[in-house]
Amino acid sequence: LSQLDNVQEKLVASLGNNQKLLEETKSKIDSNLSTIQTNFSTVEKRLEKLTSK
Repeated sequence: LSQLDNVQEKLVASLGNNQKLLEETKSKIDSNLSTIQTNFSTVEKRLEKLTSK
């Protein structure tokens, strides 16, 4: 029974770590998407300036 308790504790800790990593990854993806959108906007503006010459 104590072995099962140990396994359960390890699983709970592991799932907690996985949840934290998932949340961090989601946050980084959101941040990266924002950066990508800004970069595309900048590139589009630069292209417009180049084509208007």
